[in-house]
Amino acid sequence: MKDNQKAKSQQKNGLSELYQHVSNPGDFNQIEEQLRIFMCAVEQNPVSVVITDIDGVIKYVNPMFTEITGYSFIDVVGKNPSILKSGHTTAEEYASLWQTIKSGKTWHGKFYNRKKNGELFWETISISPVIDKQGVITHFVAIKEDLTYRRLVEETLEKERRLLRAVVDNIPDQIFVHDRECRFVLNNLSDARVIGVNDPALLVGKSDMDFYPPELAASYQANDRQVMDTDQPVIVEEEPSVTASGQKRWVSAIKVPFHDNQGKVIGLVGIARDVTKRKLAEDELFRSRQMLQLVVENIPMLAFWKDSNLVYMGCNQAFATQMGLSSPADIVGKSDFDLPWKAFAQQYRDDDQSVIDMDSPKLGVEEPTFRPDSSQVWGRTNKIPLHDRDGKVIGLLVTSEDITERRLAEQEIAKANEKLISWVNDLEIRNQEANLLRQMGDLLQVSNEREEYFTIIKEYVPQLFPNTSGALFIQNNSQSSVEAMTVWGRNLQSETSFAPSDCWAMRRGQIYHGNSSKPGLTCRHIKKPFFGHYFEVPMMASGEMIGVLHIEQGEETVPLENIRDLAHALADHLSLSLSNLKLRETLRIQSIRDALTGLFNRRYMEESLAREIPRAMRKNTPVGIIMLDIDHFRDFNNTYGHEAGNVVLREIGAQLQTQIRGEDITCRYGGEEFILILPEANQEVTLQRAERIREAIKSIRVEYHRQPLGVITVSLGVAIFPEHSSTVEGILEKADEALYIAKHNGRDRVEIASIS
Repeated sequence: MKDNQKAKSQQKNGLSELYQHVSNPGDFNQIEEQLRIFMCAVEQNPVSVVITDIDGVIKYVNPMFTEITGYSFIDVVGKNPSILKSGHTTAEEYASLWQTIKSGKTWHGKFYNRKKNGELFWETISISPVIDKQGVITHFVAIKEDLTYRRLVEETLEKERRLLRAVVDNIPDQIFVHDRECRFVLNNLSDARVIGVNDPALLVGKSDMDFYPPELAASYQANDRQVMDTDQPVIVEEEPSVTASGQKRWVSAIKVPFHDNQGKVIGLVGIARDVTKRKLAEDELFRSRQMLQLVVENIPMLAFWKDSNLVYMGCNQAFATQMGLSSPADIVGKSDFDLPWKAFAQQYRDDDQSVIDMDSPKLGVEEPTFRPDSSQVWGRTNKIPLHDRDGKVIGLLVTSEDITERRLAEQEIAKANEKLISWVNDLEIRNQEANLLRQMGDLLQVSNEREEYFTIIKEYVPQLFPNTSGALFIQNNSQSSVEAMTVWGRNLQSETSFAPSDCWAMRRGQIYHGNSSKPGLTCRHIKKPFFGHYFEVPMMASGEMIGVLHIEQGEETVPLENIRDLAHALADHLSLSLSNLKLRETLRIQSIRDALTGLFNRRYMEESLAREIPRAMRKNTPVGIIMLDIDHFRDFNNTYGHEAGNVVLREIGAQLQTQIRGEDITCRYGGEEFILILPEANQEVTLQRAERIREAIKSIRVEYHRQPLGVITVSLGVAIFPEHSSTVEGILEKADEALYIAKHNGRDRVEIASIS
């Protein structure tokens, strides 16, 4: 309570001091009353007010200043406004500010400042000098307004505007807006390209007259004026048009008037779609139907056509002959009831009528027909509705192929087909197996990790051998046992770890087939009792046994020879790919690991930072960096020899590995320097980790040739992204600076980088 009263008293004194400089001497009570009114106005002001003396020392801040910045009057009185600095304003800007206000002028500008809680914010500032009666500047008054929300709104609106523009420009239809004078107000990219420009902005203020032939442009504008004058939309389903370059096309369009707040028409919005392809297709379809009649007259099939009343309009000679007519002319104008097959007339007419009513063809229908002598023949019939130019059904065309002899031969063909289908199915299975092998092989060849390698195998092998169980066994480095690296299927009837001597295939170096009918010859690693069959295929690489592929089949759903052949091919694939994987693993470890300590090397550290820093930016999380250096390392080399120094480096490398999380990265930076990268570790966590590492290293005892090497200490520098720097180079420099300070301050300590 006393502090608040003291603060208010100091605030009042600050205003009194200012007021005395600018007021005329007079009655003290009058001055006191004026001061009270003045202070009330400032205190209630919705903007931030700061008053300083001529040296920039804060004398007064109003409550709005505290609300915006988080600093109380007690926090800032007697201090410089630079406590709000964020580092985003240049020294030149500050120099310009002081030059302006000291010359007696008012300075206006914007600052990107920092609140007490570290949050950054924008504010506009007007700073004016206070001049007494003698013309001497006694104080400066700063009026400040927080712009953070307004800038956020402006940025949001700009993003939404850009998004809307992107959507409009990516719509394939033409979109345009014209004003009352038929001038372009807005065009999307599709419309601009039709007009002949690549940038829609180049069209604003221009009109159709600037790009199209005068006659065409005049018709477009007349249509626009009709929409705006009548205040009614216009919809055009299909009309001819041309591009600005003269290319002919067809479009469908809609134009709609739009209004201002008072309902007055101020322009129109239009959407146009290019329907040229559809129009050309429709014309081509019409021509094709017209030509159909000519084709039917010359095809080697029975053909006739009827009108929509099912009256014959004609037939080809083949149909007339088979139906016992002398000429196609004998059928014209008649119905099925007028012809020799009138006993079947209603059946034929009902079927024909359904094609016309549904306007849908019936194709490839195999059905019996009857000659005038009532003998039956089989025909493969097509019935197709015929249309006029407007698409109206005007009849139907019927063609029929005599398939009587074919049907007699179908039984023989069916038998041959069954055999062929069996061959094709077998070929498809082989092709599918080959494709799966190829796909799996491609993935295995580019696999960089063992876990990934065996996951691929577990995914593909069950597809190659459906309804089976199995495992891929790999021999350990000592060749004393084989371990199941991946298992698939249900109820594996083998142990998952066994000695090579327990497997016939590994002992003989050849594929082995075991089955439950010979229980005495099953491998020792097979569980008893065993049911079904199993194959074991040894896997060789560079002449050495590296493992065995084990496949079990309960019931014989697939021929055993097929399983054997495919298993042999698969084992060859796996042997080669596993050998390549081991080689890639060796080469990768050599490329990213320090040979002496086993830690990651400097190259991997640089790659990791280049990956982790952008990731932290996206997730808005920190990254802790610890740089450490062995104190007095040269003494170990000079006193005990270079190899003793190597022993120290290896021990520290091993100790560091015990102090990190799974996601942390430990690297040898060079010489006796090490770097730890701690993703998502803030300053507090990183400092705690650094202190724990320092203590852990100090506690280790290293001997060289049974001689103690003494206490080992390290100096550590800590930097945090993004607090100390937002770049890879900058954060390393900050960590190095902190390390240097730790060395300078006596070694065996942890120092945090300074914030510049």
